[in-house]
Order: sequence, then structure tokens, then C-alpha cells
Amino acid sequence: MESILESSSKDRWYLIYSSLSGFVLVAIYFLLKDVLKIGDSASFFSVFIVFALLFDVRHFFPTYTRTILDKSFMKENKGWFLSSWAFILLVPIVAMMLMSSSEFRAFDSYLIFSFTLRFTYIIGFYHLIKQNWGFMAIFKKKNGEKEDGSDKWEKLALLSGSFLPFVYVSLKNPVWFEGGQYIFAPKSEQLPYILNFWQNISLGLLILGFLFILISIAFKSIPQFKYVSRNLSGLFFGLFILVRWILVSGKDVPLYSIMIFLGLIFIYSLYKSISMEKIRGHWNKEKWMIFISSLVLYNGILLLPIENKFIMIMAITIPHNIQYLGFTGAFNQRYYLNSKKEHGLAKVLSEKAVVFFLLSVFYAFVFELSRTGIKYVDWFDSNDTLRFVRNIIGIFFLAMVWHHYYLDAVIWRVRKDKDLSENI
Repeated sequence: MESILESSSKDRWYLIYSSLSGFVLVAIYFLLKDVLKIGDSASFFSVFIVFALLFDVRHFFPTYTRTILDKSFMKENKGWFLSSWAFILLVPIVAMMLMSSSEFRAFDSYLIFSFTLRFTYIIGFYHLIKQNWGFMAIFKKKNGEKEDGSDKWEKLALLSGSFLPFVYVSLKNPVWFEGGQYIFAPKSEQLPYILNFWQNISLGLLILGFLFILISIAFKSIPQFKYVSRNLSGLFFGLFILVRWILVSGKDVPLYSIMIFLGLIFIYSLYKSISMEKIRGHWNKEKWMIFISSLVLYNGILLLPIENKFIMIMAITIPHNIQYLGFTGAFNQRYYLNSKKEHGLAKVLSEKAVVFFLLSVFYAFVFELSRTGIKYVDWFDSNDTLRFVRNIIGIFFLAMVWHHYYLDAVIWRVRKDKDLSENI
């Protein structure tokens, strides 16, 4: 079978065995912390700086070279692409309006930031799973599988099997980060205050659900907006129902119900997927290896008793980064070599691997220094003002991460783009 990257060996190491890197990251953290005893903060920072600069933030760079620096891409997609950048400004502006409104004036701006951060982890986790499915779908195509309806069952099995441990962790450990107890596990005297906050958040989610439905209708002729808006509307409606359910029943009944529902979906969709594979008469080994390695990663890492949830997040993300960096590197060389279009700087960089690597590390350094450095800068005398500004800027960087998720959702739609399909 034809490989996705440059060889079957690279396919295995970058796309399948990369899931092991999550466990390696956790092992290195505990080695530094518990064996070498260099301290929790020093252990975390050592792992974080390597993760951020060489993997996580660096993997944003190929997305933007594939778009902004690609002359042909910009010529064909300039309208919707430039419009999408307004989203990065819109999110912090809406957050600022919420923080300044009469409904939210009594609340610390950190509550808005905490909710936005947790929401980012939800869509970020979906982003990881969607990439795993993308590689499964490519292996299906390369192995000559016909479109027999198995896609939906395999996708459901992957999604449900991956989100099961995610929901379980949220149920057993609702507070992931320092300060999160105010919004996810408030004290009794804070409860009326926080319940009112969640009431307002639920209404906001409902409004966003209807807003994105309208966007999907208004821009139905622009697929780059239509499909993402439709999916987001479903997510916001789902979160609205979940929040209202938790407000009425507490977290246990809704989250246990979701886990049972996901478990039933996983069992049935896996049964259907295996049954259809048997009917085809042969097993697509690479596709199933992606499936199994993904579930081992998410269930293995999320169910580990890791107190520092940032380590948990990094561990499930680093395989995604390795997959993406390996895939985009191979794609760029193949695509720009074969294309007769004028691609400008994107093509030049694809031919200079060392320069591309150094620029991507520099991009990661500037991005992470700006994002993380906010916590350590005192611009104002007023602590309230400083906290407000920090949280707004923090939400701005979260919006940039969302923009990366959005672009990846639309620029790698292989079945919708003949050029992409031919070069993947």
C-alpha cells in the first residue's frame, strides 16, 4: 500500500508509534520530579519549554505557511481567509463586554477566562481526535476501501472511545488548574454567586448556538464557514443542555449518563465497524493501528493519577504535534514539487528544511513568550486592572489557538479538494 509520508516506516513512526511520546513525556516529568528531585516547578518548566518550542506551538507554523505564505492559496482563498481573522479580535471583545456588563460586573474576570480555557480544552481534544480520524480515512482510501458507510461507525467508535476517559476525568476531578475551584467546585458561601454565573453562561451558549446556525445559513455558499458554523452550533446547544442539566441535577447524574451513552455508542459502533471489515474480507492494518494507538493514548494518559493536569494535557497533545509536523513536512515537499502554480515563499521554505525548522522555533518562542510572559509583567498599580488585562490577553491567545483549529478543519478537507487528494 502507498504510504502517506515518504515510506511505510515513517508512517508507523510518525503516525502510529508517536502515541508513545505521550507516555515518554509523563515518564520524563516524574523522573525529574521524583527521582532526580529537581523540584516540581523546575520539572514542569523543563518539560513545558521543550514541549512548547519544539512541538506544540511550532506545529502552528506549517498551518500559516500553507496559507499566508502560499501565494496561490491566498489568490484563491483570500476572501474567507482574511475574514476568519476577525474572529481572533471578536472573541476577546465579546469577553470584555461580558466582563463589563451589569450581569457579570460582580464576577472576577478570571471566571470568564476559566470557562474559556476549559471550552478550549474540549474543542482542542476534539481537534486531536479529528486528526486521528483523518489519518484513518486516508489509510482507508489508500487501501482501496469502498464508501460503504463504514466511515460513520469507525468515526463514532473513535470519538466515543476517546471521550469516555475525558468525561470520567471531568467527573472525578472537575478542578484541573489553580483557581478553577471558584467556577467548578465553589464553597457554600460562593454558591449563589457561581450559580448565577453559570445561568448567564448557559444563556450565552444558547445564543451562540442560534448565532452559528444563522451564520451557516447566511454563508451556505461558502463551505469554509458553513460546515464549521453548523458543527459549532451543535456543540453550543449541547453544552447549553449539559450546563442546565448540571444546574438542576448536579454533575454526577448528567456526566454518568453521558458516560453510559458513550459506552453504548462505542460498543455498538465498534461491533458494526468490525463486522463491515469482515465483510470486506481483509483488515486495513494501518487504519486499525491508528485507532488502537489513539485509544491507548487517551485512555492511558487520562486515567493515570496525574495531579498536574497541564502534564496530562501536554502528554495527549505531543503525539498530535509529531503527527502534524511529520505529515505537513512530507506534504509540502510532495505538493510544492509537483505543483505548477506560483506558491511564493511557501515553496521556497519547503525546499529549505533547516531554515523552516529555525523559523518555526522562532515563531514558537515569540508566541509562547508573549502568551506565558503575561503572567509575570506588572503594567499597572491596580491589581484588579492588571487581572482584567491579563485575562483579556489570555483569551486573545486562546482565540488564536481556536483559529488554528478552524484553519486545520478547512484547509485539509481532502475529499473536497482535488489537489490535496492527489498529493496525499
